[in-house]
Amino acid sequence: MNIAILGGKLQGLEACYLAKKAGWSTLLIDTSIDVPAYHLCDHFLHIDIRNWQDFIDDLRHIDLLLPAVENMHAIGPFQSLGEHLGIPCIFDSQAYHISSSKKRSYDLLQATGIRVPQKWPQCGLPIIIKPDGQSGSKHVQIHNHLSQELINRMGGPEWVAEEYISGQLYSLEVIGVPGNYETFLVTTLVIDSIYDCKRVIAPCNLDRKAHALFEKDAMRIAEAVKLHGIMDVEAIYNQEKFVTIEIDARLPSQTPTSVYWSSGCNILEHYADYIFHTQQERSEKKVNNYVVYEHIEVKDKSLSFRGENCIAGSRDLKLVNDFYGAEEAITNVHMSPLHWVATLVFVGLSWDEVVAQRTRFYRTIVKEFSLDHTWDEMWECKDPLYSQ
Repeated sequence: MNIAILGGKLQGLEACYLAKKAGWSTLLIDTSIDVPAYHLCDHFLHIDIRNWQDFIDDLRHIDLLLPAVENMHAIGPFQSLGEHLGIPCIFDSQAYHISSSKKRSYDLLQATGIRVPQKWPQCGLPIIIKPDGQSGSKHVQIHNHLSQELINRMGGPEWVAEEYISGQLYSLEVIGVPGNYETFLVTTLVIDSIYDCKRVIAPCNLDRKAHALFEKDAMRIAEAVKLHGIMDVEAIYNQEKFVTIEIDARLPSQTPTSVYWSSGCNILEHYADYIFHTQQERSEKKVNNYVVYEHIEVKDKSLSFRGENCIAGSRDLKLVNDFYGAEEAITNVHMSPLHWVATLVFVGLSWDEVVAQRTRFYRTIVKEFSLDHTWDEMWECKDPLYSQ
């Protein structure tokens, strides 16, 4: 399988990684070579996709297209390329139009009967404020007090203000087409101080009843948006119910890799099955692993657990197996031992094995890089199941 991936940032990094695990050949397309996924692809095409007609011979061998950007000015020409060459594209424009706006998606979810946060001013304090048209943690704020300036900003069309709901955050991917959807493993998300995901834990700690409830909600949402593709649902478990806080009709980052290591399911392979009708041809190895997937930054002899934006802003990242005892890492440690980042994967057949692997890793790098930490200071490594 030859796949062309548009965009080499976080989604592109995830796509290149999953494609590599599937044994596919990857062509990464971007206007810059200075992107995180550059070293994880097999081939790189340095072009503006709006000029794809000039590079048509470089693209005729491609079997599948995957946009890994959120810019419709780039996605539109990419889809036109697929239509011209008859290449399937893993992207649903109408579903993405809904999910790319929190206001549109919340209105649809409420009409479907899915629980969502109550909007301000119907809710009390504290409130959380988010940009309407951006996914992830960018510009997210929580407020316990309201100023007139803040009230004026919340009234603008580009912002969403809603009740802040406490509880553990979970994620679930859905793929398929109306009437034929499939969900994957529910994962636990751990958020840093600026509301960026710094850790994914799989499997989650939900009981069977709660797990089934989340799956049911995700299926209803997929049907409501008439999804033809891949969608990620994030929800908070609160008072024995799920409150959906975000949906994204695109390939997400972080969670698919965690699902892959925990269950053996590769979301990209599964959706390719839907497209090419090969569900019966692939023999998938099912596994039941415990996984911690997390990001760190080493700088000035100090180690920090960071949200994925530390990876988004880094370059020269390479995939390394058995990285100081971790199962895998995507890292640029080779560039400088004084300042580097890593996305780490720890895997075990039990939580005890995972904790032991993480413990060995952090003890090793504290010594190897002469970091200013004692083990007691690195309390986060003691237990993978915590919220902050």
